Amino acid sequence: MPLTESLRMAARDWLPWALISPLIFHLVAQVPIERNRLKSALILHAACGAGILAVCTVWADVIIPMHFSAGPRMQPPPGPPLLAGVIAFRLPVYFAIVSIAHAFYFYRRYQERERRALSLEASLAKARLEALRAQLQPHFLFNSLNAIAELVHVNPEAADDMLAALSDLLRLTLETSAEQEFPLRRELEFAERYLAIERVRFGKRLRASIDAPREVQGALVPAFLLQPLIENAIRHGLEPKQLEGVITVGAKRIGENLQLQVKDNGVGLHKNEPMHKGIGLANVRARLQALYNGAATLELRDSGGVTAEITIPFKTSS
Repeated sequence: MPLTESLRMAARDWLPWALISPLIFHLVAQVPIERNRLKSALILHAACGAGILAVCTVWADVIIPMHFSAGPRMQPPPGPPLLAGVIAFRLPVYFAIVSIAHAFYFYRRYQERERRALSLEASLAKARLEALRAQLQPHFLFNSLNAIAELVHVNPEAADDMLAALSDLLRLTLETSAEQEFPLRRELEFAERYLAIERVRFGKRLRASIDAPREVQGALVPAFLLQPLIENAIRHGLEPKQLEGVITVGAKRIGENLQLQVKDNGVGLHKNEPMHKGIGLANVRARLQALYNGAATLELRDSGGVTAEITIPFKTSS
Protein backbone atom coordinates (compact mmCIF):
# COMPACT_ATOMS: atom_id res chain seq x y z
CA MET A 1 0.00 0.00 0.00
CA PRO A 2 1.44 3.44 -0.90
CA LEU A 3 2.39 5.65 2.03
CA THR A 4 -0.21 8.31 1.22
CA GLU A 5 -3.03 5.77 1.33
CA SER A 6 -1.68 4.33 4.60
CA LEU A 7 -1.67 7.80 6.15
CA ARG A 8 -5.19 8.48 4.94
CA MET A 9 -6.43 5.19 6.38
CA ALA A 10 -4.74 6.01 9.71
CA ALA A 11 -6.36 9.46 9.67
CA ARG A 12 -9.73 7.85 8.99
CA ASP A 13 -9.51 5.29 11.78
CA TRP A 14 -7.33 6.93 14.48
CA LEU A 15 -7.20 10.71 14.13
CA PRO A 16 -10.59 11.24 15.87
CA TRP A 17 -9.47 9.12 18.83
CA ALA A 18 -6.22 11.09 19.14
CA LEU A 19 -8.24 14.31 19.39
CA ILE A 20 -11.03 12.92 21.59
CA SER A 21 -8.89 10.92 24.08
CA PRO A 22 -7.93 13.99 26.21
CA LEU A 23 -11.64 14.82 26.50
CA ILE A 24 -12.39 11.27 27.65
CA PHE A 25 -9.61 11.48 30.27
CA HIS A 26 -11.03 14.80 31.49
CA LEU A 27 -14.54 13.32 31.67
CA VAL A 28 -13.29 10.35 33.71
CA ALA A 29 -11.37 12.67 36.06
CA GLN A 30 -14.54 14.70 36.66
CA VAL A 31 -17.08 11.83 36.74
CA PRO A 32 -15.41 8.47 37.34
CA ILE A 33 -17.49 5.30 37.36
CA GLU A 34 -17.47 4.29 41.02
CA ARG A 35 -19.86 2.83 43.53
CA ASN A 36 -21.10 5.99 45.25
CA ARG A 37 -22.46 7.48 41.98
CA LEU A 38 -22.60 4.47 39.69
CA LYS A 39 -25.98 5.10 38.04
CA SER A 40 -25.46 8.76 37.15
CA ALA A 41 -21.89 8.10 35.97
CA LEU A 42 -23.02 5.23 33.71
CA ILE A 43 -25.76 7.35 32.16
CA LEU A 44 -23.38 10.24 31.51
CA HIS A 45 -20.67 7.97 30.04
CA ALA A 46 -23.23 6.16 27.88
CA ALA A 47 -24.47 9.47 26.48
CA CYS A 48 -20.96 10.80 25.90
CA GLY A 49 -19.87 7.47 24.41
CA ALA A 50 -22.78 7.49 21.98
CA GLY A 51 -21.89 11.01 20.89
CA ILE A 52 -18.20 10.14 20.47
CA LEU A 53 -19.03 7.00 18.45
CA ALA A 54 -21.32 9.06 16.25
CA VAL A 55 -18.58 11.64 15.61
CA CYS A 56 -16.03 8.94 14.74
CA THR A 57 -18.54 7.20 12.45
CA VAL A 58 -19.41 10.39 10.57
CA TRP A 59 -15.71 11.18 10.20
CA ALA A 60 -14.81 7.73 8.87
CA ASP A 61 -17.88 7.04 6.70
CA VAL A 62 -18.91 10.52 5.52
CA ILE A 63 -16.18 13.15 5.76
CA ILE A 64 -13.18 11.02 4.67
CA PRO A 65 -14.96 9.51 1.59
CA MET A 66 -16.09 13.00 0.48
CA HIS A 67 -12.47 14.23 0.38
CA PHE A 68 -10.99 11.25 -1.50
CA SER A 69 -12.96 10.97 -4.73
CA ALA A 70 -10.19 11.84 -7.21
CA GLY A 71 -9.82 8.24 -8.30
CA PRO A 72 -9.30 4.76 -6.94
CA ARG A 73 -5.57 5.27 -6.42
CA MET A 74 -6.27 8.29 -4.21
CA GLN A 75 -8.78 6.51 -1.95
CA PRO A 76 -7.85 4.61 1.19
CA PRO A 77 -9.08 1.04 1.46
CA PRO A 78 -12.75 0.84 2.37
CA GLY A 79 -13.61 0.54 6.04
CA PRO A 80 -15.93 -2.05 7.55
CA PRO A 81 -19.72 -1.74 7.21
CA LEU A 82 -21.33 0.88 9.43
CA LEU A 83 -22.72 -1.33 12.23
CA ALA A 84 -19.75 -3.71 12.15
CA GLY A 85 -17.37 -0.73 12.35
CA VAL A 86 -19.11 0.57 15.45
CA ILE A 87 -19.44 -2.74 17.27
CA ALA A 88 -16.23 -4.47 16.24
CA PHE A 89 -13.84 -1.50 16.20
CA ARG A 90 -15.00 1.83 17.62
CA LEU A 91 -16.84 0.56 20.69
CA PRO A 92 -13.91 -1.57 21.92
CA VAL A 93 -11.54 1.37 21.32
CA TYR A 94 -13.82 3.62 23.37
CA PHE A 95 -13.99 1.06 26.21
CA ALA A 96 -10.21 0.66 26.13
CA ILE A 97 -9.60 4.42 26.41
CA VAL A 98 -12.16 4.76 29.21
CA SER A 99 -10.55 1.82 31.07
CA ILE A 100 -7.07 3.32 30.74
CA ALA A 101 -8.38 6.70 31.92
CA HIS A 102 -9.94 5.03 34.98
CA ALA A 103 -6.70 3.18 35.71
CA PHE A 104 -4.78 6.48 35.70
CA TYR A 105 -7.50 8.16 37.78
CA PHE A 106 -7.56 5.50 40.51
CA TYR A 107 -3.75 5.24 40.54
CA ARG A 108 -3.43 9.02 41.04
CA ARG A 109 -6.03 8.88 43.79
CA TYR A 110 -4.15 6.03 45.46
CA GLN A 111 -0.92 8.07 45.30
CA GLU A 112 -2.69 11.08 46.77
CA ARG A 113 -4.02 8.96 49.64
CA GLU A 114 -0.53 7.61 50.25
CA ARG A 115 0.88 11.15 50.29
CA ARG A 116 -1.82 12.30 52.72
CA ALA A 117 -1.20 9.28 54.95
CA LEU A 118 2.56 9.90 54.97
CA SER A 119 2.01 13.60 55.63
CA LEU A 120 -0.33 12.81 58.52
CA GLU A 121 2.13 10.27 59.93
CA ALA A 122 4.96 12.80 59.70
CA SER A 123 2.81 15.46 61.37
CA LEU A 124 1.88 13.10 64.19
CA ALA A 125 5.52 12.06 64.66
CA LYS A 126 6.61 15.69 64.73
CA ALA A 127 3.89 16.54 67.25
CA ARG A 128 4.97 13.62 69.42
CA LEU A 129 8.62 14.68 69.27
CA GLU A 130 7.70 18.24 70.18
CA ALA A 131 5.69 16.94 73.13
CA LEU A 132 8.65 14.85 74.28
CA ARG A 133 11.01 17.80 74.04
CA ALA A 134 8.51 20.00 75.86
CA GLN A 135 8.48 17.37 78.61
CA LEU A 136 12.26 17.11 78.77
CA GLN A 137 13.21 20.79 78.83
CA PRO A 138 11.13 21.79 81.87
CA HIS A 139 12.45 18.69 83.65
CA PHE A 140 16.03 19.76 82.95
CA LEU A 141 15.29 23.39 83.87
CA PHE A 142 13.63 22.52 87.18
CA ASN A 143 16.52 20.26 88.17
CA SER A 144 19.01 23.03 87.39
CA LEU A 145 17.00 25.62 89.33
CA ASN A 146 16.76 23.27 92.31
CA ALA A 147 20.53 22.88 92.26
CA ILE A 148 20.94 26.67 92.18
CA ALA A 149 18.49 27.02 95.06
CA GLU A 150 20.64 24.61 97.11
CA LEU A 151 23.75 26.69 96.45
CA VAL A 152 22.38 30.21 96.81
CA HIS A 153 22.61 30.25 100.64
CA VAL A 154 25.71 28.06 100.93
CA ASN A 155 27.85 29.47 98.13
CA PRO A 156 26.36 32.58 96.50
CA GLU A 157 29.27 33.02 94.09
CA ALA A 158 28.89 29.47 92.79
CA ALA A 159 25.13 30.00 92.45
CA ASP A 160 25.81 33.16 90.44
CA ASP A 161 28.22 31.29 88.15
CA MET A 162 25.68 28.53 87.75
CA LEU A 163 22.95 31.02 86.79
CA ALA A 164 25.25 32.51 84.13
CA ALA A 165 26.00 29.05 82.72
CA LEU A 166 22.29 28.17 82.77
CA SER A 167 21.52 31.41 80.90
CA ASP A 168 24.00 30.43 78.16
CA LEU A 169 22.50 26.97 78.01
CA LEU A 170 18.93 28.24 77.70
CA ARG A 171 20.00 30.67 74.97
CA LEU A 172 21.43 27.77 73.00
CA THR A 173 18.24 25.81 73.60
CA LEU A 174 16.06 28.61 72.24
CA GLU A 175 18.28 29.05 69.18
CA THR A 176 17.69 25.42 68.21
CA SER A 177 14.15 24.97 69.51
CA ALA A 178 12.68 24.14 66.07
CA GLU A 179 15.23 21.43 65.16
CA GLN A 180 14.82 17.76 65.92
CA GLU A 181 18.32 16.88 64.67
CA PHE A 182 21.50 18.89 64.39
CA PRO A 183 25.25 18.18 63.98
CA LEU A 184 27.02 16.34 66.76
CA ARG A 185 29.40 19.27 67.31
CA ARG A 186 26.46 21.40 68.50
CA GLU A 187 25.21 18.60 70.71
CA LEU A 188 28.68 18.35 72.26
CA GLU A 189 28.70 22.12 72.82
CA PHE A 190 25.41 21.82 74.64
CA ALA A 191 26.76 18.89 76.71
CA GLU A 192 29.88 20.91 77.61
CA ARG A 193 27.78 23.83 78.84
CA TYR A 194 25.63 21.50 80.90
CA LEU A 195 28.75 19.95 82.41
CA ALA A 196 29.98 23.47 83.23
CA ILE A 197 26.86 23.92 85.37
CA GLU A 198 27.47 20.64 87.16
CA ARG A 199 31.14 21.50 87.76
CA VAL A 200 29.99 24.59 89.65
CA ARG A 201 27.88 22.35 91.89
CA PHE A 202 30.46 19.64 92.50
CA GLY A 203 33.69 21.60 92.24
CA LYS A 204 36.72 19.30 92.22
CA ARG A 205 34.55 16.27 92.86
CA LEU A 206 33.56 16.17 89.17
CA ARG A 207 35.87 15.64 86.23
CA ALA A 208 34.54 15.33 82.69
CA SER A 209 36.01 14.71 79.28
CA ILE A 210 34.63 14.58 75.74
CA ASP A 211 36.20 12.40 73.06
CA ALA A 212 34.73 12.85 69.58
CA PRO A 213 36.94 12.71 66.46
CA ARG A 214 36.51 15.55 64.00
CA GLU A 215 35.26 13.19 61.28
CA VAL A 216 32.10 12.31 63.25
CA GLN A 217 31.23 15.78 64.49
CA GLY A 218 29.18 16.55 61.37
CA ALA A 219 26.87 13.58 61.93
CA LEU A 220 23.26 14.41 62.69
CA VAL A 221 21.99 13.45 66.15
CA PRO A 222 18.71 14.12 67.98
CA ALA A 223 18.80 17.53 69.64
CA PHE A 224 19.64 17.49 73.38
CA LEU A 225 20.22 13.75 73.38
CA LEU A 226 23.22 13.59 75.71
CA GLN A 227 22.04 15.92 78.49
CA PRO A 228 19.57 13.49 80.12
CA LEU A 229 22.19 10.71 80.01
CA ILE A 230 24.78 12.96 81.68
CA GLU A 231 22.21 14.09 84.23
CA ASN A 232 21.33 10.48 85.10
CA ALA A 233 25.00 9.56 85.39
CA ILE A 234 25.59 12.40 87.85
CA ARG A 235 22.39 12.14 89.84
CA HIS A 236 22.16 8.35 90.15
CA GLY A 237 25.78 7.31 89.69
CA LEU A 238 28.10 9.95 91.15
CA GLU A 239 26.06 11.73 93.85
CA PRO A 240 25.50 8.59 95.98
CA LYS A 241 29.23 7.75 95.81
CA GLN A 242 30.35 10.94 97.61
CA LEU A 243 33.82 10.63 96.02
CA GLU A 244 35.48 12.09 92.96
CA GLY A 245 33.40 11.32 89.92
CA VAL A 246 34.41 11.04 86.29
CA ILE A 247 32.07 11.49 83.32
CA THR A 248 33.33 10.48 79.88
CA VAL A 249 31.36 11.38 76.75
CA GLY A 250 32.47 9.60 73.57
CA ALA A 251 31.44 9.30 69.93
CA LYS A 252 32.71 7.11 67.12
CA ARG A 253 31.59 5.70 63.82
CA ILE A 254 31.07 1.95 63.48
CA GLY A 255 30.27 1.01 59.89
CA GLU A 256 27.05 2.75 58.91
CA ASN A 257 26.19 3.68 62.52
CA LEU A 258 27.20 6.35 64.99
CA GLN A 259 27.84 5.20 68.54
CA LEU A 260 27.52 7.63 71.45
CA GLN A 261 28.55 6.80 75.01
CA VAL A 262 28.14 8.45 78.39
CA LYS A 263 30.20 6.62 81.00
CA ASP A 264 30.56 7.25 84.73
CA ASN A 265 32.54 5.65 87.54
CA GLY A 266 29.64 5.76 89.95
CA VAL A 267 27.83 3.17 92.06
CA GLY A 268 26.98 0.93 89.12
CA LEU A 269 23.87 -0.41 87.49
CA HIS A 270 22.96 -3.06 90.05
CA LYS A 271 22.13 -0.33 92.59
CA ASN A 272 20.66 2.01 90.03
CA GLU A 273 17.31 0.58 88.96
CA PRO A 274 15.52 3.99 88.98
CA MET A 275 17.55 4.93 85.90
CA HIS A 276 15.23 2.78 83.82
CA LYS A 277 12.15 4.64 85.02
CA GLY A 278 13.10 8.32 84.96
CA ILE A 279 11.75 10.94 82.59
CA GLY A 280 15.14 11.41 80.94
CA LEU A 281 15.73 7.84 79.77
CA ALA A 282 12.08 7.24 78.89
CA ASN A 283 12.17 10.41 76.82
CA VAL A 284 15.38 9.38 75.04
CA ARG A 285 13.97 5.95 74.19
CA ALA A 286 10.73 7.44 72.88
CA ARG A 287 12.54 10.01 70.73
CA LEU A 288 14.86 7.39 69.25
CA GLN A 289 11.86 5.24 68.35
CA ALA A 290 9.98 8.16 66.80
CA LEU A 291 12.98 9.43 64.80
CA TYR A 292 14.50 6.14 63.66
CA ASN A 293 11.64 3.63 63.85
CA GLY A 294 13.61 0.79 65.44
CA ALA A 295 16.94 1.55 63.74
CA ALA A 296 18.40 3.07 66.94
CA THR A 297 19.17 1.50 70.31
CA LEU A 298 19.86 2.63 73.87
CA GLU A 299 21.64 0.18 76.17
CA LEU A 300 22.84 0.46 79.77
CA ARG A 301 25.56 -1.77 81.12
CA ASP A 302 27.62 -2.04 84.26
CA SER A 303 31.27 -1.12 83.65
CA GLY A 304 32.66 -0.17 87.05
CA GLY A 305 29.95 2.46 86.97
CA VAL A 306 27.35 2.71 84.21
CA THR A 307 27.84 3.09 80.48
CA ALA A 308 24.86 4.39 78.49
CA GLU A 309 25.40 3.54 74.82
CA ILE A 310 23.30 4.88 71.94
CA THR A 311 23.60 3.59 68.38
CA ILE A 312 21.91 5.52 65.56
CA PRO A 313 22.29 5.52 61.75
CA PHE A 314 25.20 7.68 60.61
CA LYS A 315 24.03 10.50 58.38
CA THR A 316 25.00 14.08 57.68
CA SER A 317 23.12 17.15 56.52
CA SER A 318 24.76 16.91 53.08
